[in-house]
Amino acid sequence: MDVLVGVALLGIWIGIRHYAVRRIAAGQGRFVWLAFAPTALLMIYVFWIAVGLWATHPLIAVGIGLLGVMSLVLFTRGMRRMAADAGNADVVGTLSSSFSDYFIWFGVGVPFLFAALLLVLLITGELGSSH
Repeated sequence: MDVLVGVALLGIWIGIRHYAVRRIAAGQGRFVWLAFAPTALLMIYVFWIAVGLWATHPLIAVGIGLLGVMSLVLFTRGMRRMAADAGNADVVGTLSSSFSDYFIWFGVGVPFLFAALLLVLLITGELGSSH
């Protein structure tokens, strides 16, 4: 039963995304947010995890919080740019500076953040301790 619910939700989401992409191509930029809603919700959830970890593991919470906040800020910036450019045939297929910042963040910033967080956890000894 759980698999059927998952497949049904996936099918519904594909339909919504297809509709939103068609509206974006027609120049209705407000549908950009609908097309990429799960990504934004995932980043908000990552920030929520950091809030939940704050009391027990503050160093990990700071690292995860930085990941969530920076990702959400860069993602929002890219979505606003995409909404502004909706329906513009001149920008189709080009990478705007807001999206290049987003991709650089995930290609360079996130691995650096994880490495720095791992180093801090190793130095403080919190990585090897069992709570």
